[in-house]
Amino acid sequence: VVAFSTTYPRKGRPALTKLSGEIPALRTQRQMSETDLNSFMQFNQMKDPDTQAVLELVFGDLQYCFNAIRNRLSWLGFQALSLGVISLTAANNAGIITESDIDFRITNKSGASVVWSAAADTTKPITDIMALCDSARINNGVIFKKILMSRPSFSYFRKSEETINFCFGDAGSAVTKYPNLTVINENLLADGLPAIDIIDVYLQFENSEHTITNLQAWNEGTIAFLPQDEVGNILHCKTAEEEFPPKQVTQEKKDIVLLSKWSEN
Repeated sequence: VVAFSTTYPRKGRPALTKLSGEIPALRTQRQMSETDLNSFMQFNQMKDPDTQAVLELVFGDLQYCFNAIRNRLSWLGFQALSLGVISLTAANNAGIITESDIDFRITNKSGASVVWSAAADTTKPITDIMALCDSARINNGVIFKKILMSRPSFSYFRKSEETINFCFGDAGSAVTKYPNLTVINENLLADGLPAIDIIDVYLQFENSEHTITNLQAWNEGTIAFLPQDEVGNILHCKTAEEEFPPKQVTQEKKDIVLLSKWSEN
């Protein structure tokens, strides 16, 4: 709001920063041997629906590779959100191993007043959430819309006496059933607090020796407060293979994933 015959108020401009680097390649492959191909031809001549399901399960290589890339992207995103860093090791990546963590420089970090895994009558998860939301709103002008946490963290959260009393009021001490996610979120939203989403995602990892282990996508013991559902962008670009496809390769683009199929005699 300005007076007539006055100049416009001039606002500051955020300093520009430049990010440099390369977008890393995410790649995987499956091989079908001559024996596999012979088995495939034998199965393919059978028209039984169950056989078709087996074919899709055993030989669905294109879908497998697509899912592998998308799942790796999901794991990277969950690691960045729950840890603030990404570390590629022999235990979680069959390709390169990073010498140091890839740091996203998340500085807004805080610890719980009492670790939530402590005795249920000593933890203060509701107080912790309120304090963090108030601090973000007052100090940074940020209003949180969602809280992400693992299932074990939520289990500690719902068993806390403070949470039980928050949901059930004076009757909380007499309640023998812990509040579920729906009840907790209804009470959080009614008090102007963000709702909780449980991240319970495990992804299979196959190392160079073809040993398969389960990777937990979310780092245990941390929770994340988000101001909106979308918290970033997946940057991607064309690969050299897509720009200059080899003659012996059949290509298909599915979403942002390039699928290539080729054979050798």
